[in-house]
Amino acid sequence: RTRKAGRQRYIDFHLLVEQPARSNWGRWTEFMGSAGIWRRQAIEDCGGWPTGTGHEDVHASLLAQCRGWTIQFSATTTSVGRLPQTSAAFRRQQRRWAHGMGWLTRVLGWRMLTALAPLAARLTGFFHVTAYAIYLAMTGVMFLSWPVVRVVAAEPAWRWLDGAAIGLLGLAVIAGARGSAEASRRAGLGRVEGMRADMLRTLMVAGIAVLASRAYLGGLLGIRLRAWQPSGAAGTTPPVFPLDEILEAAAVGCALAAAREGFNRGLYFLPLPGLFFAAYTLCFLTAPVWLPLTRRADAPPASG
Repeated sequence: RTRKAGRQRYIDFHLLVEQPARSNWGRWTEFMGSAGIWRRQAIEDCGGWPTGTGHEDVHASLLAQCRGWTIQFSATTTSVGRLPQTSAAFRRQQRRWAHGMGWLTRVLGWRMLTALAPLAARLTGFFHVTAYAIYLAMTGVMFLSWPVVRVVAAEPAWRWLDGAAIGLLGLAVIAGARGSAEASRRAGLGRVEGMRADMLRTLMVAGIAVLASRAYLGGLLGIRLRAWQPSGAAGTTPPVFPLDEILEAAAVGCALAAAREGFNRGLYFLPLPGLFFAAYTLCFLTAPVWLPLTRRADAPPASG
């Protein structure tokens, strides 16, 4: 149950906290997948249903709101959805989502900022499609932590950054914990079960930083996402060069090197943000090894 709650928690915060808040406050709200009812006139006013972005649902809703239409989110109406069942499936999903948001930032960013709508509504929509840019910062922290530690260690005037690093990391953890606590309450999870599910949610968020950064940057630059389709009688997919996995391993190596350098030179806090993201990246990188073990642990006991 906890493993399922961890996967579900990844979208609980969005569907149980963010979307109702945006809708209730009159901010731009995004249509999600198949759970929605559209006016035909709204789609025609946008020039038809947009295609080719990988995020047609969000694209259409933002276009409609740029044209003056409003979207209402119902938190009491439920619909059936599917969650990725393997780490590989989750990787594909997040790569597609990150690339789609980068693409929408490129094609709709300026249009959203200049639309005839309240400023708060426009900024909400803009910050939503650019939210994946935070993964660029996470990836940068891991890759740059080693050279930054070396520079700070060599220059005493910059040693104040050692204390500032733990302060920024603490604020980020507190902000994420408050949002997760609200999602736990609305999802009806207990305190212990909610904390365990939140650890998996953090793994899913922080662990994909390198993958999401590369996909978001590709969409932002207008590079089409290469999508492999199943082929052959067995439904296998052609092999793909594991560039994301290689970059993830390199990011983890840089963060570990920064931690070793920092601890040896008396900088005990500066390497921690990079080490924090690296720990989750390493867990997600090795998920194909340990995730099947959790499935067997969650399996019901055999009867008889």
